[in-house]
Amino acid sequence: MQKELQAADATLAAAEEKHTATVQPIPARLMEVRQKLSDASTASDQLLRTCDERQLRAAHEAANSELSLLIRHRQELETQVSQLRNQAELRTAAATKETHEPRAAGLRAEAEQLQTQIDRGQKMLKVNERKMLETSASRDSIEQRMRET
Repeated sequence: MQKELQAADATLAAAEEKHTATVQPIPARLMEVRQKLSDASTASDQLLRTCDERQLRAAHEAANSELSLLIRHRQELETQVSQLRNQAELRTAAATKETHEPRAAGLRAEAEQLQTQIDRGQKMLKVNERKMLETSASRDSIEQRMRET
């Protein structure tokens, strides 16, 4: 029994380390994204002030707004996926420790359901990334046309 508890404790410790390794980079990425947004906003503002084409300015504003929404949505998705991962790892660790098999099976089933949600969140992140790239390319094209006017 003591060996099982030690093994379960080791599994839990490994899950906690994995969670920490997954979550820690998120604030750094968030700061990087915010800095890039700030830099882009400054350059964009200058370009907007010097462009006389009202239609191009409106298209640029729309692209910037869409990109900002996509970035916020990505941050929310990343947070949700991280939280789901943590919950799944905790359920898995608890299932390993659980001596009552029906309860252990229930915890494993919960972990599987959480993994399904994680997979769905990761797919949504990929879609979000694609939309961000498309919107960014569209904005870049608009900015190029603005420079040419």
